[in-house]
Amino acid sequence: MQYIADAAKPDVVLHFKRDRTGLDVLRERCAGVGELPLPTGEAPEAEVEVLHPEPVEHFLVLFTSGTTGKPKAISINEAHICARIGWVTRTMGYGPTARIFMTGLMNNTTGVINSFGALSHDATVVFPETPNPAEWPAQVARHKGTHLALRPVALKQFVAAAATGEDDLSCLRVVSYGGAAVPRAVLEQGRELARCDWIQG
Repeated sequence: MQYIADAAKPDVVLHFKRDRTGLDVLRERCAGVGELPLPTGEAPEAEVEVLHPEPVEHFLVLFTSGTTGKPKAISINEAHICARIGWVTRTMGYGPTARIFMTGLMNNTTGVINSFGALSHDATVVFPETPNPAEWPAQVARHKGTHLALRPVALKQFVAAAATGEDDLSCLRVVSYGGAAVPRAVLEQGRELARCDWIQG
């Protein structure tokens, strides 16, 4: 935990351990440390039970884009989702020093990959202060975001705002985009503004 605090410099660390050793050190290294309450009525030395349930068969239901005019529901099991999250986040270089800018909601694949992928790599998740992509360049710069995933419409708004602002986007390591075609002019302008790896997927 101390390594993560030093490397990723998260804004807030949530502490949920009975062992309070090192808590003071964390407070010295982090801007904010919040303590989650432990269950009452248990002995302080009692171990918290960790459950290992079987993988859920119908973990996520997605709908096709509807090219036939009739979107169809697709059920995906937990094991497949975990394998996909692992592959995508390794490809994008998630790690303890990464600060993932959370551009997706938890009811779509971007949000699932960003959140659970960050957890699996000890990365930090940065939540946007507003849902407006035009305001994200300043937030990415302020919070030192390293990874950003955008759909074409949001990418266009982000690039247009970054072009008119003076925000330093050198913190970005990877910008990923997909879901539909992106105009070449938008990509070229974006690559000039954020000189990092750009991944289509």
